[in-house]
Amino acid sequence: MGLDKGLDEIAQRILVHLQRFEADPEINKTIDGKTGWDAIHFYFRCRAKRAGAYVGIDYCFTGPAHRHDYYLSKAEALEYLDWLDWGGVGRHHTEFKEWKWKQKQEGKETTCPPA
Repeated sequence: MGLDKGLDEIAQRILVHLQRFEADPEINKTIDGKTGWDAIHFYFRCRAKRAGAYVGIDYCFTGPAHRHDYYLSKAEALEYLDWLDWGGVGRHHTEFKEWKWKQKQEGKETTCPPA
């Protein structure tokens, strides 16, 4: 993608992926195994937006008192977006991080091929 993309565009493109994950019951399984109104999902009211010089991501927004925002630099957000565009499924701090670690352990590139 390249560093020439604006933070607003990067955030919007990440959000499209997160909303797709939220809508897919195969991806958005419950954390606690419950069903119904009290089930906790990995993705709920996902948000991704520009936050100054960063991209702010909230995978599970349950209200202002229970925010779980993560802030990615432009380079980190681009790397995460490239992985999502490539077909990666998951959050930047778990599944993406695990993928990168595994790639390094196997002596492979940690950059995604073009989608």
